[in-house]
Amino acid sequence: MKEYVDLDEWIQLMQLARKNGVTVEQVKNFIEGRNDDEDVK
Repeated sequence: MKEYVDLDEWIQLMQLARKNGVTVEQVKNFIEGRNDDEDVK
């Protein structure tokens, strides 16, 4: 995984996450490499 993300890329990711009802906590977990798929409704 790269050390940084492009700001535009990050904004798109956040908009996509919000659209899909993903919580900030889930995004953090995903970024940290702990993707809790079973918690996704």
